[in-house]
Amino acid sequence: MSSNAEFKNHHESRYFFAPSAYNLKKGQLYYQTLYFLVHDLQYGITDNFSIGMGTTVAFIPAYITPKFSTKLTDNINFMVGDLFVFGTYATNFNLNIVYSGFTFGNQNNNVTISGGMLTGSFMTTPKPLFNISAMMSASNYIYLVTENYFTSYNVQGNANKRVLTNVDQ
Repeated sequence: MSSNAEFKNHHESRYFFAPSAYNLKKGQLYYQTLYFLVHDLQYGITDNFSIGMGTTVAFIPAYITPKFSTKLTDNINFMVGDLFVFGTYATNFNLNIVYSGFTFGNQNNNVTISGGMLTGSFMTTPKPLFNISAMMSASNYIYLVTENYFTSYNVQGNANKRVLTNVDQ
């Protein structure tokens, strides 16, 4: 590899899990695993539209992730997408996040700001969900990555209510 060659970041379409507004190219296939427990597969239908799916080794739960993204300027990209999680094997639940966002910067050094609405079978009202993620190239093979979520949904309080409700029955 010559010193003038440009290194291709193969993770430009996502951070740890959250998407960036960069998309897979048409025909590109992406596979990711987390300790072989969670498996994720993404495919570029067109240069601007990709779809993916994932699940755990037990196939509980599963999810589908369509995403449309487009370049607005040299350093600003826009995306809109959905994350739909559903229970399998008679587990009766779902979770959905419809989102949009912007990625500022290039494929190697960028910040994504996105937001959406979180709904689920366990929720009485939709809640806003925000994400700020960033990626900075330290070398051709090392990136510093951060992924942060913000919501008003009280997970601990609702988990306690569900446990107490089940105990009382």
